[in-house]
Amino acid sequence: MNLSLHLWVCIALFSVGTMSAQVLTNKNVDYRLMPETAISFPTLQTTTPFLSDKGNVPSVQALNYRFQFWTSFGGFFEFFNDQSPFVYEPGTDKVFLLKPEPIIEQASGNITGGRLTLMMSGNRGLNFSPGTEIANRDATLFLIQSLTVSNPGNQVTDPSELNWFAFASKYVFNASNQNFEQSGQLAVFKGSGAPFQYDMDNVEGAPGNFLWTTGDLAGFSGDNPTAYMAGLLDPVKNSGSQYGTYGAWSFDYLLESFPIEASPTAWDVSQFSAAPSAEQTYNSKPQIAVDSEGSAYVVVNNIFADDPNIRVPAVSISDNQGIDWTAFNRMPVAAYNDYSSQYGWDNISVFGPYQQNAFVVTGTGKFSYFFRVYQTDPNDQNIILNLDLVEASFDNGIWTLVRVAELKGTTPPVFRRALTSPTNVWWPEYMVNPMGHEIDASITADGQNILLKWVDVNPDRVVKFTPPMTVYYNQDGSYVTFELDSLDATDVYVSYRSVTSANWKTPINITNDDNYDHGTKIPSVIPDLENVPFLTNKTILKTEVNPQYSWYSVIQSMPDILLSASVDRITPNGINTAILDVLNVNSVEPEDINAEFRISDVRPNPASENAEVSFSMDKPGNVSIDIFSVTGNVVKKVYNGWLNLGLHSMNVLTADLASGSYYIVLNVDGAQNAHQLSVLK
Repeated sequence: MNLSLHLWVCIALFSVGTMSAQVLTNKNVDYRLMPETAISFPTLQTTTPFLSDKGNVPSVQALNYRFQFWTSFGGFFEFFNDQSPFVYEPGTDKVFLLKPEPIIEQASGNITGGRLTLMMSGNRGLNFSPGTEIANRDATLFLIQSLTVSNPGNQVTDPSELNWFAFASKYVFNASNQNFEQSGQLAVFKGSGAPFQYDMDNVEGAPGNFLWTTGDLAGFSGDNPTAYMAGLLDPVKNSGSQYGTYGAWSFDYLLESFPIEASPTAWDVSQFSAAPSAEQTYNSKPQIAVDSEGSAYVVVNNIFADDPNIRVPAVSISDNQGIDWTAFNRMPVAAYNDYSSQYGWDNISVFGPYQQNAFVVTGTGKFSYFFRVYQTDPNDQNIILNLDLVEASFDNGIWTLVRVAELKGTTPPVFRRALTSPTNVWWPEYMVNPMGHEIDASITADGQNILLKWVDVNPDRVVKFTPPMTVYYNQDGSYVTFELDSLDATDVYVSYRSVTSANWKTPINITNDDNYDHGTKIPSVIPDLENVPFLTNKTILKTEVNPQYSWYSVIQSMPDILLSASVDRITPNGINTAILDVLNVNSVEPEDINAEFRISDVRPNPASENAEVSFSMDKPGNVSIDIFSVTGNVVKKVYNGWLNLGLHSMNVLTADLASGSYYIVLNVDGAQNAHQLSVLK
C-alpha cells in the first residue's frame, strides 16, 4: 500500500519534535516525559460565548446527534486517552456519563473550585438527566475523569442499587504562582450505602515514594462486586524513583475495603527496559478488564529488559481480587515475523504505544487487545509505507495476531488555541492528537460480538481553504511556523466480528463527510450491534457564537474545518451523543485472512529453556500440539483445544526435555504438520 505524501506530512514536520516521541522502531526506542504537573487557566469571560442551548444536531449519515452540554473548560476527554467516563450497564439498561466542571464566581468570572456530576440516561445515551453531584471542592478542579459500574450478583434492576466508582485527577490552586497543580487523585465509591470520597494521594507498598496517577478501570458484577484500577505511578519530585512503575488497587464493595493498593511484585519495573532518566519511561500505560468469573487481566505493550529491540503486548492475571498477579506472559516475537511475512513487510514496529485504549475480555482466559503496527522505508525510517490496526488475541496461552484494517494516515492533528504571553493573542498550534486514532473496543452484553471504533483521515476529502493560515508547531522545545492551506477531513470507522470467528468485517465509514471528527467514545460494553451508544465532542459553529464573545472575530475568520478541529480551553465545545446501528449502515463483507495450515517457525532452535512456536491455519478447527521423540513417542502434550483460523503463536517450555532431537506436531482435525526441534542444554 503506497500512501501519498500529503497523508504523511506530519512525519516530516514532527521528525524531531512531537511525532518523534510517538514512533517506535525496532532500533530506536522512544520515551515520554512525565505529564505536566501544572496547568494555567485564563480568567473566564462572564459573557457567554454561545447564544443559547442547542437542540438536536443534524444527522450525519449513520449518526443522529443529540446535544447534551457545553464542556465549560478544557477538553472533556480530548487530551487524555486513559479516560472512560462513558459506561453502559446491561442489568439496568442504563448509560452513565461522568461530567467535570468548574465552579465560577459570577461577579468576577474566576474559577473558585470544581465539581463532579454523575449523569444517567434511560434511553441508551440519547438523553441524560441533569445528574447528581458527587464531589464539590473549593480551589480544586477535577480532570481526566473515569467511571466503572458493577451490578451486585448481576440481579440489580434499580440503578440506585448499583455499585460504582468514579475517579479523577485533582488540580489544587497554588496561590503563589496562580496555577492549578496536580495533587493526587479523588476516588468516589458507591457501595451499599451513600457515596463516599477517598483521596488517593499515596501508594502503599510501592518500591519508592509514589503518588497515584491516571489509569484504566474495570468493574466486576457478581456475588463479590469489585472495582479495579491499574495505572502508571507518579514519583514524588526528587524521590529518585522510576516513572513508569505500575500500581494496582481493587475495592471490595461488600467489605468496603481495599484488598490491594500497591505496586505488585510481579510488575517490578526492573523487568522492563530502563529509560534514559528516572523521569522518563518506555512503558505504556496498563489496561485492565475482568472476565465473568472475576479474574482480572492487565495488558501492557512494553519493551522488556532482556529483549530491548522490540515492543510486545504482555498480560498479567489475578484470580483473587488483585492480591496476587502472575508474571507477564508475552506475545512471542514470532507473531510479528509471521505478520511481516504474510503481508510482505521487511520490518515491523509498534506505532504510538502510549495512545492505546482498546482491550476486551471475551471469555475465561481469553481477551483481545488492539494496537497499531507499521512498516518503514528501509532507506529512511521517517517514511511510513504501511500502517495497520491489528488485534492480538489471547486464548489460554495462545497468542494470535491479525489485521483488522489498513489505516489511511497518521494520527489526525488537532488544532489547539492557546493564550500567548506577553500579549493576549489567540494562535493555532499544530500537534498530533494525543488520543491517537481514538481506538475503542467494546463487547456486546451477550458476549457474542466485538466492536472496534477508530478515527482516521479520509484522503478522498481534502478540504482546501484560502488564504493560507499560519500555524505553529513545537520543534524540539521551541515553536516554528508554516503555512497551511488544506486539511484532510477525518471520519469515524467501525468493524466487528463474532467471538467465534476470526473474520473482521470490512471497515465501515459511519460519518463520511468534510467535517473533522475528534473526541469520540463508545462504552466498553454495548447493548448489541444495533444499539451502540456513541459520544463525540463537537466544536461550536460560527452561527452559535455570541457577537459579544472576546474571540468572536477570530472564530468568524477561521476556515470551517479548522474551527471544527479546535480543542482547547477557550473554544466552546459541546458533548453530543447518538445511537449507532452498525448492522444497517452499509452492506459489508468479511475480509479474507489467508493462512496456511502449517508450523511456520520455532525459535530459538536449538532451544534450552523455552521455544516460541508459531503456526497458521486456513480454517478453524480442533487443535492439538504435541512434542514427539525421534522414535515416535509423545514426550510432552503442549495444547489441546479449539482455535479460529489465523496466525497463532505460543511459548513452549523445553527446560524439562533432555538434550536431543524432537518433532513438534500440529494436528488440526486429524491432519498433521511437523517441525523439527533441537534441545541443547
